[in-house]
Amino acid sequence: RSFSRSAADCIDNLQLCDTHASQQLIHPTSAPTATPTAAPTLSPTATPTDTPTVSPTQAPTAAPSIPLWSWNTVPMMADLHLRSGFTDTDFQFLAEHYDIISFEKCLMSSGSTEADFYTASAKVRQFQPENKSPPKILYYFNAAISYADCYEWKSEIMAHPEYFVKDTSGNTVWQRCCTRAYFDHTQSVVRQWWIDTLLETLRGAQERGISVDGVFIDRPCNSFPSSTAVSKSVYNAAVVTLFKE
Repeated sequence: RSFSRSAADCIDNLQLCDTHASQQLIHPTSAPTATPTAAPTLSPTATPTDTPTVSPTQAPTAAPSIPLWSWNTVPMMADLHLRSGFTDTDFQFLAEHYDIISFEKCLMSSGSTEADFYTASAKVRQFQPENKSPPKILYYFNAAISYADCYEWKSEIMAHPEYFVKDTSGNTVWQRCCTRAYFDHTQSVVRQWWIDTLLETLRGAQERGISVDGVFIDRPCNSFPSSTAVSKSVYNAAVVTLFKE
């Protein structure tokens, strides 16, 4: 919740908590004075019990599925692309310094975000240091904008202009140029296309033996640059439906 609040507000609340705790220690609520009990004495014949042994069949504690938070070392996240492509030095740096890595759209220079994602995800794990947990790999997928010029499904989505949000005059609303339109998630067919396309990429990673830990879904709300035929509230409600589906 603190992400949606100002730093000053969070600090004030922490100070209030500290103040309240201090008051409780300095001025405890009145209560009948308790008579301290004498410390129990050990019987002369008492002997310490043996240290319990761990059963060889006891299952080990499962490793956490996400990086543990610690103020000793704040987990680091990277969300990036590099059109010129990554070098082995780049992959090694990412593996050694970041706990969560989100590989973005238009990742490298091949024109296929999917293929580049597979390459980058596999490569960064080759440089995993022994003294650090493996970074969590996230696949970036925009909820609102198609970015079709960066994906293998460009021709497929561009063949369906009816899948995109229109302005009040019936024209497609573009984020930039002629391939980056806004998905109209008020249509169930568009939501299903978006879900199927995302899952197809994740299945492709699985088939290649590449572990993907999650998806970074960007722009999960209305961010249109102009007036549209669909209202913001209706569009945002449709995106909520998309996530539920």
